[in-house]
Amino acid sequence: VAGEVAGVAFRTRLTPRGGGAYRLFLNGEVRAAAAAGLGDVVEVEVWPDDTPHDPMLPADLASALEAIPGGLEAFEALTEAQREGMVAFLDRSRTARTRERYVGRVVEEVRRRLGE
Repeated sequence: VAGEVAGVAFRTRLTPRGGGAYRLFLNGEVRAAAAAGLGDVVEVEVWPDDTPHDPMLPADLASALEAIPGGLEAFEALTEAQREGMVAFLDRSRTARTRERYVGRVVEEVRRRLGE
């Protein structure tokens, strides 16, 4: 969903909590910009967000996935949230060596999902 709280725009996912209800989590950056603290009552407006969210496939991951039969296709078959999570995992690496290791871990997860 997309939305606004105290004039601050955001995009997030709603999390099911059961019984047809959902939770809305706002990250710290949005809460700080909206000057919303713990226990504050704020007005929030949300609406469906139809814009594509897929992250760009990093070149190093694309190359590694292309090296295994069906790798790229298996990655694309994952849910949008799974793909986003994997790319975000790579983006947390701080060194080239760590990133290489993280790419290997993502590739191994894709292989596992392929049944290899």
